[in-house]
Amino acid sequence: MLSFSVDGDLSAEHLKWSDWGQPVTFATGTFIFDKPPNHVITTVPGRVTLSRPVSCKGRSYYTVAVVRALGGSFNPSSPTMFSPPCGPS
Repeated sequence: MLSFSVDGDLSAEHLKWSDWGQPVTFATGTFIFDKPPNHVITTVPGRVTLSRPVSCKGRSYYTVAVVRALGGSFNPSSPTMFSPPCGPS
């Protein structure tokens, strides 16, 4: 499960990954958007793309995520950047 939160919560469940461990990996699954203040739940299919892997303490971490939910107005406008446990990449 992946989860993002800004103007509500966007979660991705039942992800099926392809090309895991490669420089770019993709997953499709079910996206659930919970929009405050009324907590209106919308469920749509979607895709996650992870990229820019870095090595840290013998492990690899993807540092960029792009989320595209199909059929909704809640796609993030820019990629989400992650820092590996060793610090910023």
